[in-house]
Amino acid sequence: MGDEEREILRGIATDEQETVVQFGRNDEYMTIYTTDSTMMTKLDKCVKGGEYEVIEIHKLQKSDKIIGKTYRAKKRLLSFRKKFIEREMTEEQRKASAERARRINSKE
Repeated sequence: MGDEEREILRGIATDEQETVVQFGRNDEYMTIYTTDSTMMTKLDKCVKGGEYEVIEIHKLQKSDKIIGKTYRAKKRLLSFRKKFIEREMTEEQRKASAERARRINSKE
């Protein structure tokens, strides 16, 4: 998401931002509608990866400001976790993990 889009979405209160995933049981594809700026950033990265596509950009009529997007992707990409796993890391493991993340992020 570009700086301009990020600036526009700052006008939507966080408790009003939402994400809706919709699909039918026999559908091959799902649609994802979101006004959540964080989710939009994640989904835009998926679009760059080629598995998702933006099918609609929602704008305010008077100002043409972006307030949301609708995406489309194969339903099989959706997954659910059975439980949340908390990991206990030593300070050394935490530093090593942070260094790996820095290396990965610098490649993007």
